[in-house]
Amino acid sequence: MINEMTPDLSGAPAGSLPPRAQAELAGTAWEELPHVCTGQHGVPDTPDILGAVLAADPARRVRAVGDLYRLLLNQEQVFPATAPAALVLAGLLDDPRTLAEDRWERRAGRRSLRAELLNWLASFADIARLDIEDGVGTAQNLAAARTARPILHDRIADFCDADDPLVKEAALAATALLGRVP
Repeated sequence: MINEMTPDLSGAPAGSLPPRAQAELAGTAWEELPHVCTGQHGVPDTPDILGAVLAADPARRVRAVGDLYRLLLNQEQVFPATAPAALVLAGLLDDPRTLAEDRWERRAGRRSLRAELLNWLASFADIARLDIEDGVGTAQNLAAARTARPILHDRIADFCDADDPLVKEAALAATALLGRVP
């Protein structure tokens, strides 16, 4: 269920994103790429969610990661905004702010934001390997997700030797799923 009372994140620090993520964010026509609830009152747009992922306020970070799952991978489907968002997130992984730990909605215990973003990317990769008949999205959205796979694989592979076992586990899972040819 989408919380329509999610606050507006238009003040999110998108300008403080790493250069690679900023370039992906700026080079994408987000207004043409909806997520599951784009345009609904009180529901943040994809750039606002992505900008809030590295927010200084832990509650905003947790909410942004929850929105990634609720709005961009809703009911295990990909949407027009999902693949471009995955590329932006992959550009955040080496930012030191992703070392911040918290409790995330979908996982027990504390883990770093980096580990949680890698878990989201693994979920994305798992869905992108399925077929349209599995109800994972339209042919166009699934094709976009599959096109992003090699780029994501290259960006995530660097974390397969991470010292943090949760980061390493999530990176290994994501790269294994990204390496599977649909």
